[in-house]
Order: sequence, then C-alpha cells, then structure tokens
Amino acid sequence: MAAHKCVALFADDSSVFTWIYSAQGVTLLCKLFAIMPLYFTGKFLVGSRKSFWAVLVLVVLPYPAHVGCEVVREWPYILFWAGGFLFLLLGAKRGKWRTFGLVCLICVKK
Repeated sequence: MAAHKCVALFADDSSVFTWIYSAQGVTLLCKLFAIMPLYFTGKFLVGSRKSFWAVLVLVVLPYPAHVGCEVVREWPYILFWAGGFLFLLLGAKRGKWRTFGLVCLICVKK
C-alpha cells in the first residue's frame, strides 16, 4: 500500500498500472535486499569467491533476472528467510543472545 501511495504521487490517475508498477518496484527492492544476506550467508558457509559467483548467477542469468522483475511473492520470503538464517549463523558463531533475538524479530509470522 505504501509503495502504491508513492507511485500515485507521480502518476496522474490511480489505475491498474500504478498497482503493477508499485508491486514490481517492491519485488525488485526485495530481490536487491535479499542478495546481501544471501551473499554473506554463502561467504560464511563456502567462502567469498563461490558466494560471489552464486549471487552473480542470481543477478545476471536471464531466467532469474526475468523472474526478479515479475510480481512474485517469493523474493520477500527469501529476503526474510536469508536474513533470519544469516543472523542464526552469526548467533551460533558468536554465542550472543541478542543475535538470536534478531532472528525472532525477522522470522515472526502473523
């Protein structure tokens, strides 16, 4: 809804296309933000070089790039899953309870 309100500020009318543009924008932002925890999780598990190539596949190859531009609900889920898993790994490595608290805040489902 907030993205639609922002797009409606710059559009003349509130049509179906403003809903489409706002949904595509949110999906693209979630994809971009999901790349960061995916990279750092991969860096933690397999190293920085392999993690870079894996993230590059998500960004550059045609099919994942095409799917990232569509309005799909998977990228927000991947964003929160990857962020929660990254904080879970960091919490297990450091042994700090605050990091596990961040996992709970990210993964809470209504």
